[in-house]
Amino acid sequence: MLKALPGFLLALALALPAQSQGLADRYRESHRGWEAALERGEGAQTRRAVEVMIQREGALSGTSDYNEMRALVGLYDLAARACVLDGAWEDAVGYLQKALDTATLNYDQASATFGRIRKEHDAKLPGWREAVTGMEARLKTIDDYHGLTEQLLKERDQLKVTLADHKAAIAHSERSLKEMDGILDTLRQTREAFTRSLAEWKTFIEKERQEVVQAGSPTRYAEGRVEQLKADETRPKFERIAFTRRLLKVDPTCAAAKSLLGSLTGSAPAEAESAAKHPAAKATKKAPAKAPAKKGRKRR
Repeated sequence: MLKALPGFLLALALALPAQSQGLADRYRESHRGWEAALERGEGAQTRRAVEVMIQREGALSGTSDYNEMRALVGLYDLAARACVLDGAWEDAVGYLQKALDTATLNYDQASATFGRIRKEHDAKLPGWREAVTGMEARLKTIDDYHGLTEQLLKERDQLKVTLADHKAAIAHSERSLKEMDGILDTLRQTREAFTRSLAEWKTFIEKERQEVVQAGSPTRYAEGRVEQLKADETRPKFERIAFTRRLLKVDPTCAAAKSLLGSLTGSAPAEAESAAKHPAAKATKKAPAKAPAKKGRKRR
């Protein structure tokens, strides 16, 4: 039987004081365990654990903090992947939509915030650079003197300190601008990736629905596809489990799919019976060479 991973994940989440850490911190501490659970084929358990954090923490993440929003996007992505593994592909599309909506909002909010900050930097940098040019010219003039008075020595020392401060401020400002550009680029790429992924999965499910119709019945469709999955041992285990569970959503009575799922997960027949309790919404698709690419973690 599968390990009781949800208990471990929930205990980990509940042990973290909500007041001491943000959603991004809790996501970083939990997502490795969830990733490992997905690798083991534990879709439903991972989904339940992720949904607990979404329900408890998602509403608390402020749209002004792009890291908190990125963590929320990551949670939706994990939930979607767990749904895919469990064969609940329509639910996965729902979570992908939430991930896209959150990623879009995050990019828009960050763009507005960084835009205001950039204006401040752009307003100060020309003056700082002009001041640096003037101080460097004055220092060169002083250094060209033959023999410096005490006053000139004092002025030179003060100029060097002020010049160093201005150069540090310029460097800091330029780094900040570069970092903001990098963050916005990452947020934009995340939004674009979820846009593509969502569109691919919608198309994928629609093609599946059409192929079920072409097969003549859910039973004939499932029986044909399960034989392909049995033969295709080069396919990643994640995909084989996901497709097999999906076939059991299409035809909960498919004995061959139940048997294959049991061998893939190392579970007793009860696990396959459980996977078949919630049929797909009048659809399922031929196992293609590769499932649509889903946006992964990163996040950043």
